[in-house]
Amino acid sequence: MSFDYELGDRVPMESAETQSQKPQTNPDGQEALVQPIQQEQSQQAEQQMQQCKFNEAALNELKQQIAGLQDLFVRRLYDDKQKAALINSLEEKASFAYVEPFVSDIILVLDRLDKATPESLEFASSIAEELYEILNRRGVERIKVTQKFDPALNKAVRVENDDMADTPRVTKIIRHGYTFNGEVIRPAEVVVARKKRSV
Repeated sequence: MSFDYELGDRVPMESAETQSQKPQTNPDGQEALVQPIQQEQSQQAEQQMQQCKFNEAALNELKQQIAGLQDLFVRRLYDDKQKAALINSLEEKASFAYVEPFVSDIILVLDRLDKATPESLEFASSIAEELYEILNRRGVERIKVTQKFDPALNKAVRVENDDMADTPRVTKIIRHGYTFNGEVIRPAEVVVARKKRSV
């Protein structure tokens, strides 16, 4: 259906329904649909920022948990080392307490052999050396005595006056001392020389 208009004729007005179907424009000439799209994009960006903040918080919490577990592991490892050291120490002390009486008896035998008569000296010395070798293989050692008096390893059984001795010094061994795995079984009994004390 077509309409022909002559010059001067009025153009028919569009109905309200036809006008509502035309896209509306804003004062800048952009379509009215742009604003909802921008709002949707803004909401998406805000959601992404919130998700990033949530992920960062979760990561920090995970780091704290890992640090706590690491600290717990180190403390338990340290406790285990302390327990192992304590067990070893108790085992050594138990071993010493068990063996010490036996070793002390053998040392007394060595003392008697050291006092052998000239007629049996060679035989007694050989037995004494064999006994000491047996003990030495099992952790017993004879204390090495020097001129310097050491109260941790030496026991003074006699004191002699010596004006030349600036400090107490060992002059003679009366009985040998022995250790077992580093523990003193019996200190060396010695004679000590020192200056006479002025009254």
